[in-house]
Amino acid sequence: MNPIFTKITLATLGLFGFNAAKASEFFLKINRSGQHTALVGDQYQTNLSNVYRFFDLQAGTIAVKISDGNTGTLVFDGSITLQPNERLVAEMNAAGGITTIANIKVTYANWYTENTNGSNSTYNQNTPPPPPPPPVAAGPSAPSNEKFAEMKKIIDAEISDYQKVEKAKSIMKKNFLTTKQIGEICKLMDFDNYKLDYAKFAYDFCIDKNNYYELSSVFSFQSYGSDLDKFIDSKH
Repeated sequence: MNPIFTKITLATLGLFGFNAAKASEFFLKINRSGQHTALVGDQYQTNLSNVYRFFDLQAGTIAVKISDGNTGTLVFDGSITLQPNERLVAEMNAAGGITTIANIKVTYANWYTENTNGSNSTYNQNTPPPPPPPPVAAGPSAPSNEKFAEMKKIIDAEISDYQKVEKAKSIMKKNFLTTKQIGEICKLMDFDNYKLDYAKFAYDFCIDKNNYYELSSVFSFQSYGSDLDKFIDSKH
């Protein structure tokens, strides 16, 4: 092949292969035990170090989903906002809250070389980095096993299913639960119509809605499970 043609071809590929509009980055450290899976935009990562680095992201608002690698439970379901040519550095706590700790400007000479000024730093060492923005509020968390056991005891002390549902709704207005915990409360009731009533009410207070379809197993009759599935579909 002609050497001149080869050089021109490679230069052309490098020119069109680098998209400055997708030069944003997201670095995330998960301070939570266990293995996790991170989905940022259309990029997917999973590892044992719980440190994730995403490159070539589109600037703007990008969906972020973090799930527990062992249970499949969704521990964060939200979004981040990236500025063009910026690396957003954040940490996630055990409760599922993400806090931004740095916003660092990054520049590229081409698709494989970062920082056009030749320095190894992404910002001037003589200029301190800007202060981090306020932390993102932590997501809701489920009560401890001890507190949940007390909640169940209070609900189960009611005489009728109607009273149990009303007591459960009253308690849940101030608490968020997992799908499994909501299912346990449903099992305290004898009749499917009351279980369904409570399950529909509890949906907005569930922290792992992606597992809500599992509640179909608490009903004695399949028709009630189908009714709940239709309700869940209507929420999306």
